[in-house]
Amino acid sequence: MTDRSEHAHAEEPDELRALLSRVDELRRAGKAEEAVVVLEGAVAEYVAFAGPRTPVSLALRNALAALWVEGVCDPSRVEAATALVAECEAVLGGDHPTTISARDHLACLLAMAGEHDRALDLHRRAAGDAARVLGTEAAATRHIRTNLAATLLSMGRPADATEALEVLLAGSDPASDLDHERVGQSLRIRRLLARCC
Repeated sequence: MTDRSEHAHAEEPDELRALLSRVDELRRAGKAEEAVVVLEGAVAEYVAFAGPRTPVSLALRNALAALWVEGVCDPSRVEAATALVAECEAVLGGDHPTTISARDHLACLLAMAGEHDRALDLHRRAAGDAARVLGTEAAATRHIRTNLAATLLSMGRPADATEALEVLLAGSDPASDLDHERVGQSLRIRRLLARCC
């Protein structure tokens, strides 16, 4: 007879996709903090079942960090994101996409907390790693580079932010801009450019 806990998580990928889809719907509806509550509950449940250092646990915790970037920044979130980066590096390695993404989320949280120099260093590292591992035109790489430009802007460096954003726009492939995610990134880049002026 199959262990009940094994059976309960047999359809895990479909359940996780459905959960992440629900969280994304809440986020898009402007309910980021509600999405955080939903995902925090799911992360706690999954971590209790599988442990905190499995690839799926780390990916879920990283998805939670991504939501924190859209919400209120507090020191406990910065601490949790710092721990997540260390665990991703230890378990997955420094070049794993989840590790690179977690590093970028930590950088965003640090920028929100006013730790701009540390944030800038992490953004630059994440952007370089993403370009090397995923390619310069990968959505994740472009997203990280946009976050880097946003941090430069928040540091009062509009000329540096403008330069970074114009490079992103110049490297944009019009055919791939038909992709929904790319359209969203292009709009964010243009909004940030408008703030630079």
